[in-house]
Amino acid sequence: MLMKEKRKFVRVNKLLNVTYRIPGENPREGKSLTQNISGGGFRFMINEGLEVGTLLEVEIALPDALEPILAKGRVAWIEKLQMDSDPGGDYFEAGVNFEEIGSVEKSRIFSFVYESVKARAGKKTF
Repeated sequence: MLMKEKRKFVRVNKLLNVTYRIPGENPREGKSLTQNISGGGFRFMINEGLEVGTLLEVEIALPDALEPILAKGRVAWIEKLQMDSDPGGDYFEAGVNFEEIGSVEKSRIFSFVYESVKARAGKKTF
């Protein structure tokens, strides 16, 4: 039986610096790295459990870019990780769907993903 792909956007595994803010009465901020990114969102590791549906304001630094990507997104899923090497801390992996992102920022992500895929394809040997 074939599985139907649910993703609408091509995704690349890239470690990019991301700063996230949780707005509200008790705003919090953190820094992390993306594990992958697409035009629709990103996956990253954090050291706090967030609720699905939490709104995040994010800044994502693309390589060689003068300005970061600024966007708002919502936590779509979160999963606690088992980290044997660090018994003192909890770590989570979370998926964020972009909710508010400008067309220029989205185009920058599409270009980054395209160039990353193209570079990876050029390195394949047969």
